[in-house]
Amino acid sequence: MARFTRKAPLGVAALALLLAGGCGREAEPVPPPAAVITMDWPAGFGKPERIPVQFPHQQHQQALQAEGCQACHLYDEAGKFSPRLKKKFAGNEAGDYADSVHGFCLDCHQQRRAAGKKSGPGQQECGLCHREYQPGKWRRQPMFFDYSLHQRHIEASGQKCEACHHLYDEKEKKLYYRKNTETACFDCHGDHDQGKKPSWKNAAHTDCISCHLKKRQEGRQQAGAAGRQDQRLGPVDCLGCHDLDRRLAIKKLEKIPRLDRGQLDRIWVQTAGTKAKLVPFDHRRHETGSFFCTGCHHHALRSCQDCHDQAGNNPAGGGVSREQAFHDPHSQHSCVGCHLAQTDRPACAGCHALLPRRASDSSCRLCHRGPEPEKLAEQSVLVSPLARAEAPAGTAAEPVPVPRPELFAEVPAPPLPQPTKTAFPRELVLDSGGKKYQPTKFPHLKIVQKLYAPVAESPLAIFFQPRVEIFCAGCHHHQPLGTRPTACVSCHPARPDPRKDRPGLREAYHRQCLGCHRAMKLKQQGCTDCHQEEEKKNEEAGQ
Repeated sequence: MARFTRKAPLGVAALALLLAGGCGREAEPVPPPAAVITMDWPAGFGKPERIPVQFPHQQHQQALQAEGCQACHLYDEAGKFSPRLKKKFAGNEAGDYADSVHGFCLDCHQQRRAAGKKSGPGQQECGLCHREYQPGKWRRQPMFFDYSLHQRHIEASGQKCEACHHLYDEKEKKLYYRKNTETACFDCHGDHDQGKKPSWKNAAHTDCISCHLKKRQEGRQQAGAAGRQDQRLGPVDCLGCHDLDRRLAIKKLEKIPRLDRGQLDRIWVQTAGTKAKLVPFDHRRHETGSFFCTGCHHHALRSCQDCHDQAGNNPAGGGVSREQAFHDPHSQHSCVGCHLAQTDRPACAGCHALLPRRASDSSCRLCHRGPEPEKLAEQSVLVSPLARAEAPAGTAAEPVPVPRPELFAEVPAPPLPQPTKTAFPRELVLDSGGKKYQPTKFPHLKIVQKLYAPVAESPLAIFFQPRVEIFCAGCHHHQPLGTRPTACVSCHPARPDPRKDRPGLREAYHRQCLGCHRAMKLKQQGCTDCHQEEEKKNEEAGQ
């Protein structure tokens, strides 16, 4: 159990550690803003007496504007900001450690109170720091880059990638830069500090905030007496990065040059040790369809096979095999998962919401349409810029097999068949035998055209639906592709049959039609949007 010799509230700066214990009145739970930081309690001290401290960083930043970040945080000899605190908390027991942290905060509160300034909670107001927020309303969002935001930083740095990206020379014990090796922070920096290597969070906060503070200082010097600064100098507060509304308010650049890291435009995706045919992959086209490189390369800008082996035994791959990495339908980072996520859009969800969430058998053949692995050498070869950069001095780069251009030719949308009375009717009459409503006139052609329009405009949809019969299977399910669609009554009886696992005709109509309308977020979801009441029809006939 934690003890306290000083009954004081916690009010430490960002990234400080969590306190436990204390007493005082409890505050009512309220939703925290993005600038509130949950502080950690050292695991070696057991379970804390009180709930974690939610530190209001934005509030402290505003109160300490005159003092600046150095009121709580360290700066190195070069004037570079550090997210670490000025005081290193110590204590071999939970109570001693907690007293050390409380003392750091309480001393500041007491000094400000003596000076007549806002000083924060008093000694008996522990609940103002050790407070519980309502679950499910945490507004703090993780920071992420997209192509537009990354390009802004490229322009602000004067096209100098080394301003952010670096490698570490173990022999010389210093950072250096090498082109075509740029990667994300978390590729090298882990979740926790390791010796002198900071965690990716500490590394990002150190470099980003230091750069933004430097830019602001230069902006103030250039602005002079006018005091006007360029608003593109970058935020130094939590909300600037971790508040989703503020981040989305940043205007997107209309023209974004391609990020060139020596990658090939088109590559083969293969799995060593299998006989599956290779997959020709258009890397350049997929770049334009993602928000950033980490959309696919989620942990490191390296080949998938570097982390995901065939058996899933590589710790770097998190136990995920290569087959799972490509085919997991529930992962946004897998090929199948990303493609299925596109079907959640209202224009596509009308059909896909009622289909199994998995890749169809026909999709396998569409993707795996390259040669067998042992015949890869027969393909055209190319030396990539990245291979040249990584080749040892005085040696030639290894040629890389690349897919033939004809494998990437766009497939035009197949035309819909001409309307006929039997094979492709313009209108159908749906009658499930109800007494309250009249049989419904179903505008078959009109609905098919509405559903097919977004398909015909999507290269992804056309790639996986090169035949109209595949599109028709969205409604006419459970029948072989390529066959003429049959009427619903062919499979669904007028009344549900308890011996068969299938709904009756009326239930099938409503499940299919209403399910589509709801998935597409259409307004027509009421009974009379499709049906005409029997009594109303009789009244109109009598008039």
